[in-house]
Amino acid sequence: MKNNVTNAINCYRAVITAAWADITKIASFAKTDSYLDDWLQSNWEMIVECSLPPEAQVFLRVYGEGADCNGSSSRVWSPTADATHCVICKVLAKKIPIDLLTNKPVPSHVPLIFDKFVAYKEGWYYGETPFDSVFIDCGVGYVIPVQGLDFVLQKLE
Repeated sequence: MKNNVTNAINCYRAVITAAWADITKIASFAKTDSYLDDWLQSNWEMIVECSLPPEAQVFLRVYGEGADCNGSSSRVWSPTADATHCVICKVLAKKIPIDLLTNKPVPSHVPLIFDKFVAYKEGWYYGETPFDSVFIDCGVGYVIPVQGLDFVLQKLE
């Protein structure tokens, strides 16, 4: 059985994938340019963070660009909270992840810090369905397929 973090993140991915066509229509006439980022961040907090035990007091790094609806905070529900954890992608079966952008292995010293789901198409990545890849944020961006990944929390120092 997969861990709770992986289950929550896979559920989040299923929700954003299922709702994407309708949400992008709404965003086209929303009163703010940050509608999609706000929606993605609020769902990240509600689906992933809220699935974690409340006594753990886990606040994750923001999803992608984060939200812009709370002034200087990129969070929605607890705008004054600082991130306590990030999500790390763990490659199952001990395979070396291949960066889709370069078709080369991701260097083994690179921490696979989850940033957001993306679609890889024609040599580049996009924030759209099918959300079948993960953008890794480690100073240099990598894109790896979501298939064969598990997700774990890592405490920030």
